[in-house]
Amino acid sequence: MAASALLVGGAVVGADAASVGTTGPLVQVSVPRSLVAEALTAASFADPSDVVRPQFRYWVPTPPPAGGLKDEVIRSDIADMEALGAGGVELAALGYFGGGPNRSEAWGSETWARSVNTVLGAALDSGLEVSATIGPGWPARIPTVDTPNDPRASKGLYESSTVVAPGSPAVAAPLPAPTGYTAGAVPTLVALVAAQCSASATCAPTTNPGAAGAARTTVLDRSTARRVAVTRAGDPASELDDTFSFTPPAGTSSNGWAVMAFWQATESDAQSGYAGPMYLVDHLSKEGASVITDFWDQNILDYGSGPTSTQALIDDLGGIQLFEDSLELSDRLKWTDTMLSEWTARRGYDPTLSLPALANTGAQACNSFTPTQSGANNTAAGTGSDCGVPPVFDFSDGSGASVRRDYRQTFSDMYIANRLGTLTAWGDAHNIRIKTQSYGEPIDMAAAATAVDVPEGESLAFSNNPEYYKVVAVGAHMSGSNAVSTECCAAFRTPYGIDLKTRLGFVNRAYAGGVNVNTWHGYSYEYAGNGSQAWPGQHAFGTFVDEAYGKRNPNATAFGETQDQLARQQLVLRQGSPRFDVAVYREDLGLRSTQGNGNNIGESQGGTFNEGTVDAPDTVPGTATVAVKTRMNELGYTYEYLSPEHLDLPTARWDGSRLFPDRSAYKAMVLNNQSTSMRPDALQRVVALAEQGMPLVIIGGLPSTSPSAGDQAAQSSLVARASARLRAMVDDGVHRVTRVGSEAYVPSALTSLGVRASARPETPSPALLPVRRHSATGDFYYLFNQSGTPVRESVTLEGAGQPYRLDALTGSITPVPVFQQGDGTVSFEISLDSQQAGLYAVAPTGIPGVQAPSVRALSTTAREAVTTDRGQLAVRTGAAGTVTTILGDRRSVVTPVTSPGTVTLSPVWDLSVESWTPDASTPDTTDTARTLLPTRQVTAAADGTLPSWRDIVGVGVGVAGIGTYTQTFTASEGWRTGAGAYLDLGAASDTVEVRVNGQPVPVDQAEPGSVDIGPWMVPGANRLEVVVASRLLNAVRTAGSSGFTSAAYTDNGLFGPVRATAYRQTVVDTSAAPTTPPVTDQRRATVTELVAKRSTQRFRSGPRAVLKVQVTPAPGLGSTVAITRRGRVLGTVELNAAGRATYRLPRSLKPGRHVVKAVFSGDARSLGSTSGTVVIRVKARRPRS
Repeated sequence: MAASALLVGGAVVGADAASVGTTGPLVQVSVPRSLVAEALTAASFADPSDVVRPQFRYWVPTPPPAGGLKDEVIRSDIADMEALGAGGVELAALGYFGGGPNRSEAWGSETWARSVNTVLGAALDSGLEVSATIGPGWPARIPTVDTPNDPRASKGLYESSTVVAPGSPAVAAPLPAPTGYTAGAVPTLVALVAAQCSASATCAPTTNPGAAGAARTTVLDRSTARRVAVTRAGDPASELDDTFSFTPPAGTSSNGWAVMAFWQATESDAQSGYAGPMYLVDHLSKEGASVITDFWDQNILDYGSGPTSTQALIDDLGGIQLFEDSLELSDRLKWTDTMLSEWTARRGYDPTLSLPALANTGAQACNSFTPTQSGANNTAAGTGSDCGVPPVFDFSDGSGASVRRDYRQTFSDMYIANRLGTLTAWGDAHNIRIKTQSYGEPIDMAAAATAVDVPEGESLAFSNNPEYYKVVAVGAHMSGSNAVSTECCAAFRTPYGIDLKTRLGFVNRAYAGGVNVNTWHGYSYEYAGNGSQAWPGQHAFGTFVDEAYGKRNPNATAFGETQDQLARQQLVLRQGSPRFDVAVYREDLGLRSTQGNGNNIGESQGGTFNEGTVDAPDTVPGTATVAVKTRMNELGYTYEYLSPEHLDLPTARWDGSRLFPDRSAYKAMVLNNQSTSMRPDALQRVVALAEQGMPLVIIGGLPSTSPSAGDQAAQSSLVARASARLRAMVDDGVHRVTRVGSEAYVPSALTSLGVRASARPETPSPALLPVRRHSATGDFYYLFNQSGTPVRESVTLEGAGQPYRLDALTGSITPVPVFQQGDGTVSFEISLDSQQAGLYAVAPTGIPGVQAPSVRALSTTAREAVTTDRGQLAVRTGAAGTVTTILGDRRSVVTPVTSPGTVTLSPVWDLSVESWTPDASTPDTTDTARTLLPTRQVTAAADGTLPSWRDIVGVGVGVAGIGTYTQTFTASEGWRTGAGAYLDLGAASDTVEVRVNGQPVPVDQAEPGSVDIGPWMVPGANRLEVVVASRLLNAVRTAGSSGFTSAAYTDNGLFGPVRATAYRQTVVDTSAAPTTPPVTDQRRATVTELVAKRSTQRFRSGPRAVLKVQVTPAPGLGSTVAITRRGRVLGTVELNAAGRATYRLPRSLKPGRHVVKAVFSGDARSLGSTSGTVVIRVKARRPRS
């Protein structure tokens, strides 16, 4: 079994490393066994397997309906999921929502174990993948942790204090007692610490880091901190009655002394999801993970016997996934029995005397404090989230921030090693892969994502922003996993109210961030619920979070076809391995909660390039703003975020051209604003890689200090020395290291270092988000238009060979007919509507099952060129005339084209609406009656728009269902083979299906604006049907379901304007022109001359510093040569018809010796080459007299 080792904790490396203690165990990350998609061929793309299909999160109720979950309903639901094009089902109990069920039916009972077995059997019959949540609801609880003092229950750190004044010693004083812990829990004392206050005899608060409201923090002199002895009382079972004595040392100031008691106690309330209470499990200890795996072993996996036993079914399925949902732990700072010892081992110092810096800081142990909970910043200590609570104590020397950072690092280390390590080791032994949403707590998200089989993000917590998904996806890329999941597309909105087009924007943004497994949130178990959800059935989370997918929705047919489209996208996104241009160093330990405005996954919006921006959790895509706002993206550079832990992996090597060549294969690294502090081990590793030749762009300054409070002087000295080494490399003419002021200048810096973008648009634009994968077949690209307007422009993609367009809508793969070749690149035009994604491949030897083109072109005057099923080159035109096409051998072909005729649509449509309502004729309240309303005629307004159903007499505001718009149009006289038309539907809600002459036509629900109906048209009369499936919300509200009565009615129907544009498709006659030679037969054009115009090759900087270049044989006009110095491009020059050019060296070239080369990148008929070197010596200019 292949494995990667992830070292957590940050050991210092290098010959001058100081000892900071051990960093903890290695977490062995097993590569998933059955998550690898099949190779892409014409057949696998046309009909994707279940492995690459989207999945449903299957919400089942706990408590269940009377008698437990019914096997027949489970089987029916899973069959419906399969019919809807799903490839997997994820069993998710809604835990303790609604009260405590009967022991015999609840999660973990034998009845529940039977239901799990039923899901496995039904999935095996349907060929679906299976996943299950780790426990009932989230965060993880388990029935066997049912008492408040169970050592496996989650524990918090509680602080209480008293003040002792100089001259008034405390004698046999009671320990300051904690408050706020779980009822019935017995606190245990972690430490009793005293320290002198810096500014007050009463130790009153003097500062407020939140900069709003009253002072909240008392400042202490850290140098005075000391342990205080405790005298035990008579009750051995409790330390609450213990006492202490403390006399302030002589010779100190008159300021008071704070005596602080730190207590550990169970911090979560019980939830009644079983017969009795269940407590949140400890997420930092091995025992907190083992109690879960033990329960699965003893109560779920052991169900049944023989070939139908649960474990046998798991094996027959090839394994399943066990999923831990959101880490939405409480606001209390977490603690565990081994925290002090592991902190000491991992950070290199005993934190006991530093505990005051953690006092009531909340779960995140924040460094910065924003008063998010109230304007006055007066939320009670220990109860706030999102860093809204300043610490009760801090240190005057400023070390408190480093202590809190060390807590977060230790939390992250222990979570990864103890929890994830335990779960994955157990999963390996049971054919179970672990999937987690490891964020929302003080966790290095990228490192945690590397420690599991399948990392997952979510559209809600990530605000549909690809930048945040990248932080999760890198984990799979570093571990070698081939699956990155998202929970999509929840929103805090009423169910049945968001259209599919909007949701597809959410999905596409996730794909642009590295996701390749979409898990819909979610599919609800079919039953009547608690009465308020009688029709169309219960939906998880009541009415405040959507959605409830499935056959209850009118759009089920179109949704199933969309599933095929997404499966093809996911197949492409799981080909081979990821490829990126740039690794962006990200040293971040998440501080935020898992819900919020895009700043929920780490310090300063997750340490990504979205720092300082705010995205709404359920932002509707396609607005004026875009999610990814970087200059790198505008210029086509692909990048992701790298954790410092990744630099310790054995795969972290520079092979001369790529970093992590066996993983993401980065061409360069960016050090993003680490100007204050940085982990010494990580910085030293970056320095070592730069010394080996890795291109490095530094944004901002270089760090001078270590972020840890442990051995600060020695560790900061390491950082300073490493920064000095790196600073000396900047623009030194030897190393490929440079420095810029902001991200906006990174692309030009990368270009100067010889690093080119892998998906470069002809015109820089924020619209396109590229994702690249590489396999033995070639290079695969996913390009998503994140903007609100269409994109039509040329892009240059890295890869050698023939480019292909992979149509995810139809499942067809066609060669791109018009393109240009460069030095390992291809350039061609793409056209993408707003929020639409395109798939492309560049394959040197073709794609299995796809016919190779007979010819290619460099350009055409037609508005569109296509490759026919026979591999012929054809052009599409809208009027009679001629089309000039330049073929690959640069021969020009003129093609006469005839008029396509006209297609005129009527403004009048017949509308037939099938209204969906509760079926009063059956006892099952979830049944739906489908009533066909009388056919109405609707007429478009002068601007072509059609009315909403709510405005049509006989339909009305409360109607939802399926509407069929019908008309007959006539193709003009002379319509013949080769003519066709594009149908522009304008706007519609929710989904659209099109039929021409009774035949279904593929429609992209992400952007149904342009539908090619040509292949289904005939001369003369043509019947056109546009079927619109509405959202169900209006009907649910009208039915009176509780919680929906205040929801706003939606507009449903076809809104238009609907237009048709005719085209003529004509095959280009290339018989008289020689075909393009294969790529392998391209001639080699050689840079045969690169000389200085003066034989001495010595110049004074200025106008006479000119080079001559000759390329033989001469390539085509417009070809260029780049003049480079040590891999950096000084400039480019265009060749003339004879293949010659002159280049004037820049005036900014410094005096001294320069080794220069000329690089010809090639063109459509000529492969590129690089010249030999020429040595140029530039003298300083003579000063003017």
